[in-house]
Amino acid sequence: MSVTATTNQKSKPTRKFTFTITDCSTATDEELMEAWNFRIPITGIKIIGFRHSPSMDAHAAFYILRNTVEGRKLFPGVEQALPAVISETKLRNANYLNFKGFLKALKQGYLLIGLGKGPLDEHGDRKSKISCTELVKRHLDLYAEKRNRDLLGPVIEYINYEDNHGDNLKKNLQRAKKSAIEKQGEPVTEDALRISKEESEMLGFMQTSTIAGAIKKGYETIEPADEQGFLNVFNTAQNFIAFHVEQRELFLKACAEYDLQKDTVQASAISLPGENYPVLMTMVSDNRLAAKAIQSKNPKSANRTLGILLLVKKTAMPGAGKQFVIMPQAGFEQFMPDVLRILQQKISFKRTGKGLRFDTIGQYGTHYEVPELYFDDNMNIIMNGSKADPDAPGLIGKELGTQDVVNAIQIVVKKQFDTRNQKQCQAGICVKVANGTSCPLYSSCLSHCKAVQAATKKQQPTK
Repeated sequence: MSVTATTNQKSKPTRKFTFTITDCSTATDEELMEAWNFRIPITGIKIIGFRHSPSMDAHAAFYILRNTVEGRKLFPGVEQALPAVISETKLRNANYLNFKGFLKALKQGYLLIGLGKGPLDEHGDRKSKISCTELVKRHLDLYAEKRNRDLLGPVIEYINYEDNHGDNLKKNLQRAKKSAIEKQGEPVTEDALRISKEESEMLGFMQTSTIAGAIKKGYETIEPADEQGFLNVFNTAQNFIAFHVEQRELFLKACAEYDLQKDTVQASAISLPGENYPVLMTMVSDNRLAAKAIQSKNPKSANRTLGILLLVKKTAMPGAGKQFVIMPQAGFEQFMPDVLRILQQKISFKRTGKGLRFDTIGQYGTHYEVPELYFDDNMNIIMNGSKADPDAPGLIGKELGTQDVVNAIQIVVKKQFDTRNQKQCQAGICVKVANGTSCPLYSSCLSHCKAVQAATKKQQPTK
């Protein structure tokens, strides 16, 4: 006697219709439901509806729907859809609540996000702690493509966190205070967690200074009927999200460039004795996020992967050389003035046969004799071709070689002396000060040379 085995597995739902695309304005309720459940492309969406004062979560969901291949594939023409505010009262009066109401709104060309307790409203299930951005991501199956996961993942993760925890800086400060007290093994009291008047005032300023806070404040200051005011604030939020996505894309391109140059970049690495991370790496790229790419691609040693990155542009400028940027990471900014001094003096000697005055070199901004080099006082980076002067003639390949810049950085970071006078310098004697012997580094007035020069001067007989 044979026995037929049975299972408790549910059979997969099957489609009733055979259409491959549907127009939401002409589809029946049953067709529209099937199109949504089976992720069949739906056309005819004209409006993406939000609640009043939409959060950054809703803004991100809107951005993903309109700007990803998956969004445009599942909702052809959605990139032309406009944002609009729909109040709870209007939703109830139009009977746009729950899934049936969501489909009814869809038939009118409305795609509801973050409201109406439909499939894209995270407020429907308070316990799930899921954002509407996450709901949109899942419906689009956005992470099926690794590129989307890499590109949009960090943005979506931040949005999910912000949506669940809010951008309440007061609560965040109290959490930080509580954590610090607990680490010290002390009792957490109400007085210890109390926010002072000064802290409260600062938090109030910071709350409106954050993008999310500024967006929220913007919505609070416009009247509900002010459609243009709403669009102005809404577009500001969209631009903010687009900026972060663009920066992420730039970073991924830098990572791809690094992967192609990995062997060459690692071969350029220079380290200090006793340190197992590179003090200096050189990379050819037009991407300013190359340093972050290197940091993400290399294992950290003592919380550090790199000291300084020398970034050389790919292409020489017409009639000039290649531009470059020297980018110090945290803790290496202190070396930049001396590096700049060496480069300024080297170029000056090449151009005029003489050096620049000690007190005019290594300063923030540009030197009138060597205007191609700019020292930024905010980021402490040395640029041959700054944002304010992108047309500055490139120096690499003309008046400087890549090795000249590498040598300058090495001399400063490793506190090296001129090879011809090295023994005397290490013994605390500056030959230039002592007897006028020529020294190519003397004119650069380097920090580690100053101590030797000062010691030598003390040893000199008084006249």
